[in-house]
Amino acid sequence: MSKGNGGNGETLMRAGKARNRSVRYTPYPSRRPMLKFGVIADVQYADEDDGANFDKSRTRYYRDGLRKLRRAVDWWKREGVSFALDLGDVIDGGNGAKGEQDGALRAVLAAFDELGKPVTHVVGNHERMNFSKAALSQRKEWSPEGAGGRLYHSWCLPGKVAGSAWKVLVLNAYEHAAIRHDDPMLRKLPLCSEPDYTICRDLLLSRNPNLAPDERAWYSGVYWGSGLADSDARFLPYNGMFGAEQLR
Repeated sequence: MSKGNGGNGETLMRAGKARNRSVRYTPYPSRRPMLKFGVIADVQYADEDDGANFDKSRTRYYRDGLRKLRRAVDWWKREGVSFALDLGDVIDGGNGAKGEQDGALRAVLAAFDELGKPVTHVVGNHERMNFSKAALSQRKEWSPEGAGGRLYHSWCLPGKVAGSAWKVLVLNAYEHAAIRHDDPMLRKLPLCSEPDYTICRDLLLSRNPNLAPDERAWYSGVYWGSGLADSDARFLPYNGMFGAEQLR
């Protein structure tokens, strides 16, 4: 931000200090952005009445997620973005339990299609709760042509200068996860014995003392983050991890 008197940066800081006033960023008129793209995360749409989050501390507006996505798309169109990024959790994890994940996904993707520009989708925990890894790898939204079924990939966007390009790297932070799409609350028997699942389960148990050895108790109201050091706060059942091949 500018340090000069009356510059845009000073205006922004003064506005931020005022109570009950929205902060508005005014771009420098002499500088045109080299690239504009839209970003959204946690739409978590479901055709469901309002509910609550896991610990009942916040209201969840399931249907409103789609309305807000449409507003975002309208704004991106006015701003003339080149593409958009969906950073995961595009539909709510509860859709799968009712068999409504495909319908919810169609509604959300239709809203993204209104942009008329490329949209890149990233895998979140709610994607893993609704679909198996195999199912996600067969969908072009998460594994486009050329990705070879992988849920991480890259693509290029031509730049404004002749011969230049932007390279977009798309990672999959849920390549491994202790999340079962067929039983996201881990209540069924037998418990999962797939390597992808057991590796993550054993890692969670070794780093988070709040988790019982029997993972069916994980979703029984236990506060997972109790007493954890900052360095261990990421070892929670709804998180995931990169695989070795992806990090090479």
